[in-house]
Amino acid sequence: MKSESASLEIDLMSEEGTLMRSRSSKTTGSSSSSPVNAKKYLILGYSAVALVIIICGIAVGVSLHNSSDPDAASMTQMSATSASLCGIVAPTTEDSSTPVVCYTLHTNTPGGNYRVVSSSITHACALSTLDTAVCWGAACDDDHPSCPAELKASKPVWDRSDEQFTAVAVGDYSTCFLRKADGTAMCRGRISVPASAAATEFVDITIENDVACGLTATSQLVCWDQDNTVFNIPALSDGILQVAASFTPPEPPMITDPFLTSDSSESQRRRRRRRNILEPQPATLAAEDQRIACAISLTHKLYCINLQPASSTATPTWSRILRSSTAAGFEMVDVYGGRGCALTLAGRIECFELASYVDPLPAMPAELADVRFGAVDVTQSAACGLSTDNSLYCWGDIWTFGQVKIPKRPLVPSGSSVTAPPTSGNNTSNATAAPGAFECPSGTRRLRDGSCEDVNECAAGTHACPRFSFCENTYGSYECPCFPGYAKESAGSETCVDIDECALDTHDCHVNATCVNWRGSFWCTCNIGFEGTGTECVDIDECDRDTHNCHEQATCTNTDPGFYCTCNAGWDGSGVNCSDVDECDLNTYNCRANSYCNNTIGSYECPCLDYYRDTGPACVDIDECGESKDHCPIDVACSNTDGYFSCGCSNQDQSFSYPADVDSFVGLTRASGLPVFLVSGFNASGYSAHLLWCDDHDCANPTVFESPVLFDEAPHANILSDDTVILAGRRVNSQVLLYRWCSDVGCTVTGTHQVDDAGYGTRVGVDSNDDIVIMTSSDTELKVMRCDAPECMWGDRLVNATNKANSPYLDMVLTDQGLPVVTHLESRFLGVFTCVDDLCSNFTGSETLATDDGFMSSIVLRTDGRAALVWRQQSSGKLMFGLCDDAACSTIQTRELTNGGYFPTIDLMEGDWLYPGQYPVITHLKSVTGTRTVQLIKCTSLDCSTKDTTVLQSTGYGGASGVFYNPISHYLYTMDEYGSQADGWRLSKHCINH
Repeated sequence: MKSESASLEIDLMSEEGTLMRSRSSKTTGSSSSSPVNAKKYLILGYSAVALVIIICGIAVGVSLHNSSDPDAASMTQMSATSASLCGIVAPTTEDSSTPVVCYTLHTNTPGGNYRVVSSSITHACALSTLDTAVCWGAACDDDHPSCPAELKASKPVWDRSDEQFTAVAVGDYSTCFLRKADGTAMCRGRISVPASAAATEFVDITIENDVACGLTATSQLVCWDQDNTVFNIPALSDGILQVAASFTPPEPPMITDPFLTSDSSESQRRRRRRRNILEPQPATLAAEDQRIACAISLTHKLYCINLQPASSTATPTWSRILRSSTAAGFEMVDVYGGRGCALTLAGRIECFELASYVDPLPAMPAELADVRFGAVDVTQSAACGLSTDNSLYCWGDIWTFGQVKIPKRPLVPSGSSVTAPPTSGNNTSNATAAPGAFECPSGTRRLRDGSCEDVNECAAGTHACPRFSFCENTYGSYECPCFPGYAKESAGSETCVDIDECALDTHDCHVNATCVNWRGSFWCTCNIGFEGTGTECVDIDECDRDTHNCHEQATCTNTDPGFYCTCNAGWDGSGVNCSDVDECDLNTYNCRANSYCNNTIGSYECPCLDYYRDTGPACVDIDECGESKDHCPIDVACSNTDGYFSCGCSNQDQSFSYPADVDSFVGLTRASGLPVFLVSGFNASGYSAHLLWCDDHDCANPTVFESPVLFDEAPHANILSDDTVILAGRRVNSQVLLYRWCSDVGCTVTGTHQVDDAGYGTRVGVDSNDDIVIMTSSDTELKVMRCDAPECMWGDRLVNATNKANSPYLDMVLTDQGLPVVTHLESRFLGVFTCVDDLCSNFTGSETLATDDGFMSSIVLRTDGRAALVWRQQSSGKLMFGLCDDAACSTIQTRELTNGGYFPTIDLMEGDWLYPGQYPVITHLKSVTGTRTVQLIKCTSLDCSTKDTTVLQSTGYGGASGVFYNPISHYLYTMDEYGSQADGWRLSKHCINH
């Protein structure tokens, strides 16, 4: 039959190029089939060829089973190299032996019955019908360096009868087995099993040069080399049925061939081919050589892929091969050295090349066109096919070593010869008779003595047993029983088809395993959630192994199979996802009386309410009065209540007339706890000043002293520990700072004199030693005076002048060490400075803070040394609160409180025993769109982030305001102007119930 050729535009070795193939024509042929093993087996690049003869460089196809030698061995399986051939002898009867036979090399074969053999140029290994292994090798007969170590130690045979295997693969320098117990791989020699594949269950294994490949039970290909480099092989979407691997050699340079003198392309091609044949194959491939894997998919398509290391950044992909083939599909492939052949479902062989520079295999001889093949093998330059009648045919262009003589099949064992059936009467088919006396029955032949002898069609190879059956001789004929795992397609049919043990439920898979049918057999895979051999499967306890996906706040419960997740108490969800249950929000809590629900992660707690004590089983009211935890005013009684206490006092308001427009207020505390107030007002002549000594905490009938001197601005006052009141301010129409002290109530014992020639923004402070500190400013400098006597005469005081903070808008407080802390407004900026010495020769403090022309400020000092202040931000009309970050006030935290901010004042009020601390209290005039109100702001947090606001009862003109907390009496006082201009002012006493 004339051969055909075709090409496919794919090159697995580069991005561009041509992948060539040659395909024998598909013709009708025998429908018989060849036997296969009970399990699937990979025949990769290492397993190939039979025998080829080169005569003067011309490729000749040779049949190893022909009519000229009817007793030549038929084979059920073969494995070949470029220098040898091994195979399993086909049985002639069901009880016949199946020895292994090798030609040229490895001829010292072991005895016994075998089912599969694998060979290389160094050694061979076979698996017996009992699944034990044995290895031997020609390279070991003369201690050749390439003899595997195992064989060197146990020459001439390495017996592995201590363990059972399902597959064996032999390379030149390595051997791999698959254990029958669990499908894991065991390799010896240069190739070992990488750690990542040590526990993998394989169904087949192969070796090609320095690369080993295993096919897993899930049709995934895993390949690695002798350096334990694992290759990156993506899953084939169609699944893998059978696979072969090889390498594509680099294009060789041209060499001089003494046998060829022409420079034609044919001679160049033959030079390259001859060089590849003659030169020994390296043990380790060159870096530029490419490993290739080809696979038959479960849909019977042919794919190939470049093997890339897993560490490579390249992403290999499977390429479809022989896409243009007219075959219905393929069932087997073998590749070697850049060439390959595939077996179609119809039993035909089509060949291809994996690189454009690789010579194609010689075309199949025309006389083999009608042969139906059951297996194919490829070596360096040749191909062999095993027909469905177990005959072996090889063709190609390979280098042979001497003349090869294929021996006859071993004789049938004694006692199992086929004899003629018994005679009946005088007609005996094997009786001696004269020539021509009778004709021998069909299927027999006449001997010289006239007797008839049975013709053994099985031994002669003239039978027509189909694929997946074997020949069993009978007298005058033969029968074709199916191999185990196969059965006749129908009654009267000779075709053997696979028995689907899975569909027929004749398998022995465990109830928790899945049966997977295979040609002539099946295998069992434990279902998800189970593990084992397939015939035995046990539940995997995902909970115990911590392989579940339950949430960390869920409980894993193992089931058979699988597991489930349940969210723990206090959590809700699927178990895989759990979220905290807010029992407080859902009102599903159970708290004791006088407690409240506080949600926690996964639960909740019930702490006692404020002002209750936790005794364990109950929350009991705390008696603040009995435990002196109250801060009731000095002149009222404390009454305990459930959950708090009550002070027996009420708010009181006192109104006072005043002949001028009230401008400012100052509150002072005497040693007795009774207050003294300074009220200043403005009229056309200047500022007047009134001092009020209260004879009770309501201040209903105070003793009033009116200063006989008017001032240019509102004066300031403070008090000594002996209740002496100090008053200082700039005298009207002069450059004189006037100083007055009052030693008694009503200021009947007093003194007045000039202490300086400045007087703007005057502030008076008293330290713990009763030293008096006066701060005042001129247009150019700030003056600080310190007096150690109430009279503050020249001999009693020290004065220092500085150009720091020379602003008329000052406010001042003293630290515990008596050092002034100053807030000042200079033009459009606010600053807070702390003096580092008695006379403020040096300052520390904040950089100026932009206030958009703010001009009113007030400052207090907390016990931790941090200043708190309020001021008006003029352009925005906001009342601002500031808190220094530290005692040096290097930075100020600011907060907007509300609109307004006129005449702001600030003081600090003590918290109660449960929430101690100094809480700011603030008053200011809020004037928005013509509405003028005075507000009292009580901060409920130390930084005034939360607050309560009260509108005072000011009416009419209402302008100036002030606030004062008496730390002895625990009363809070506010002062505000009311009515029309010059009507008067109101003093309000607030009973703070804490």
